[in-house]
Amino acid sequence: MKRMSKFVYGLLLSGAVTPSLPAQTRPAPVVPLTAPPATPAAPATPAAPATPASPANPAPLQFPPATNPQSNTPNPSTTAPSPDSLLANASARGTEAEMTAFPTVFGDLLGGGGIAGPLPIFSTASGQIVGPPVIVMKPGSQPMRIGGPPGPTGLVTPVDDLLSARASELLPPANGGAPPPGTPLTTSAILPPPGTTFDASLAQFVTRVPTFTRGAFKITENDTPRPTTRAYFSYNFYDQVFKSFGGPNTPRTMLHQEMFGLEYAGPNRKFSVGLRLPYNQLTSPGFYSDTSLGDLTVIGKAVLFEDEASGSLLSGGLALTLPTGQLPFANTITGQNIRGTLIQPWLGHIFSRGDWYTQGFNAVIVPTDSDDVTFYTCDLSTGYFLIRNPGATISAFVPTFECHTNVPLNHMGARDEPVGFVTMVTLLGGVQIFLRDRVGIGFAAGAPVTGPRPFSLQTTFAVNTWF
Repeated sequence: MKRMSKFVYGLLLSGAVTPSLPAQTRPAPVVPLTAPPATPAAPATPAAPATPASPANPAPLQFPPATNPQSNTPNPSTTAPSPDSLLANASARGTEAEMTAFPTVFGDLLGGGGIAGPLPIFSTASGQIVGPPVIVMKPGSQPMRIGGPPGPTGLVTPVDDLLSARASELLPPANGGAPPPGTPLTTSAILPPPGTTFDASLAQFVTRVPTFTRGAFKITENDTPRPTTRAYFSYNFYDQVFKSFGGPNTPRTMLHQEMFGLEYAGPNRKFSVGLRLPYNQLTSPGFYSDTSLGDLTVIGKAVLFEDEASGSLLSGGLALTLPTGQLPFANTITGQNIRGTLIQPWLGHIFSRGDWYTQGFNAVIVPTDSDDVTFYTCDLSTGYFLIRNPGATISAFVPTFECHTNVPLNHMGARDEPVGFVTMVTLLGGVQIFLRDRVGIGFAAGAPVTGPRPFSLQTTFAVNTWF
């Protein structure tokens, strides 16, 4: 036994046998600080489905491109909108809003050429007529004098537009003796009695009155080359109408002109048919006034070419102005009535790039009455969508500028008989405001820049409602 104990003790001392320790007291193996050598890659196997993130298995941290500190390239999808894009969001061309709510052209023409009208006469409170003798002609008869005894050949020149004159500036009346200085004068208009005309010697003294009863018949008036479905209204005020056309005593005359219109566009808005009805009031305080409905105009439109991506187009059509209105009087020198239908073929365009656009019309107005004037018109309007925000209360705000040119092809001259017309260029500036892409309200003002001027000032108010 003692020999066996010495043998075991010797094995322990030599390390051949290591005593086992309990599991709970066995020391943890030491983990090396460096990774073990790489082992050969195993053959590729199908990837296992990704394990959902959990507290025990967190997902790796990722940075979006817009905020990744390692990237200087912003993410377009997360870039904040600019103030400009918030103010003016351009709608896609060819959308429903673009096809309807588009600025119209204000227009310029108050109603065609001018004809010989009333003769201004001046008289004192006692009935003395100051000015030339009033002579009328009956067909095939001798001249007849009307309106009092013969007077000297001469005219009173008003000192202002209120048609007053100082007696010291007057020629003596026919019954002898000039009115005392400061004598007030009244001005009135006379027309030749039925069946007569003024003598040709008075042609330089009679007023020239526009054929305003036709009203706004040009295709340009509150219109656009694009076929639309809408109802519209416009009001035009013209001051000093034909003052530079008439004689030296032509008083201040104003024209108020309203126009009511409807237009209906067919499928895809490629064509439309419209109607216009004007209402006119010619006024001259204390001199002459006339109120009447104008001639009805029927308008046809058709798109000839359209680029829906940009909104540009080329269109054409025909406008017919029918003699449905009341003609106030015949030419007071020749006795001729200016009547007939106006045939107006036209071409129109819209050219749009971004927020800028131009639009306009070229037309020829051909009357069926050879005594009326034939003329060419060229009208151009340009504008800029300062605000474009589809669907908003104020969906667009558009300043505009217009240039209108009218060139007679016959009956040239302000005093041509029986109707006269002159080349005229009119400039207008205005603004159009759109409400929820369906209602447009416009204001404009301007004047002719060539002479003789058929009016001194134009102001316009226009309303359009699209459906």
